[in-house]
Parts: sequence; structure tokens; C-alpha cells
Amino acid sequence: MTDPAEITILLRQWQSGDDSAGRDLWHLAYTTLRQLARGVATGPERADLESAHLVDAAWEKLCKGVDKTIVDRSHFKGLVARAMRQVIIEHAR
Repeated sequence: MTDPAEITILLRQWQSGDDSAGRDLWHLAYTTLRQLARGVATGPERADLESAHLVDAAWEKLCKGVDKTIVDRSHFKGLVARAMRQVIIEHAR
């Protein structure tokens, strides 16, 4: 991701209830999340699920279900990756 300090600050602000920090975090991390999505969404059964759609759906899922107790950037990326896998499973069904 881009600047680690900026991401950490945005994570903490988002956890404190600042929704605009969540949007800023989304924009800052989007490119890295697309790369993560390309790594998660591999294989023939996932070929029709584009990385942009996967990132969007995972972010939506994360925002609805996360209790915002994100420890750090690694934890954030892990939560997003898990949300992506859940989206892939739902798509396959």
C-alpha cells in the first residue's frame, strides 16, 4: 500500500467512526487491493469475476460486517482478502 503511516492514521480515524476516513482509505488502498484481488481470483472458475468488481464487492462486505477493530495494515489486508474469498464463494454458488 502507499504510505504506511497515512494508512494507519486513516484506519484509526475510521475505527473512531469517521466515515470519510474510510472513503479516503478506500481510495488510497484501491490499487493495492486490485493487485490482491488478482492474486485471490485465479483459476478458471473465477475468470468471469473481474478484480475491480471483486474489490468493490469485498469492500462493501467489509464495511457492512466489520466491527472496525482493525489492528494494523496487515490485519486490514487480511480482512479484505477474506471478504474477497467470501465474494468468490458466493459468486460460485
